[in-house]
Amino acid sequence: MKQLTDEIFEVMINKYHGILVSIAYSYMRDNFYAEDIVQESFIKLYRARKRFESEEHIKNWLIRVTIVRISIILTFFFVVQRNYIDEEVKSEMDKNIDTTIIIKNGLLVLKYMIT
Repeated sequence: MKQLTDEIFEVMINKYHGILVSIAYSYMRDNFYAEDIVQESFIKLYRARKRFESEEHIKNWLIRVTIVRISIILTFFFVVQRNYIDEEVKSEMDKNIDTTIIIKNGLLVLKYMIT
């Protein structure tokens, strides 16, 4: 296959958009994110402007780019969500726990009491 032209690019969008959205939606479960990921995949294809061996090569490349983008987004969501939950739990614990410092056998002891 020759260089990726605007005409070939448009054909690829029409041909593979539905497949890529289905793949993205199966992971994201959100149409907005699925469409956004697919759009980014096609932008990467357009910017790459490299030679592909065949149409099958383009299809596989688009699927791979889409899946990599999905994994980046899901990893980001997981880290942000986990950090948010950790902070939320920590702040709730700070509110609900009274701490008292007592001296026991000559040692400072931190005593926790859940309120």
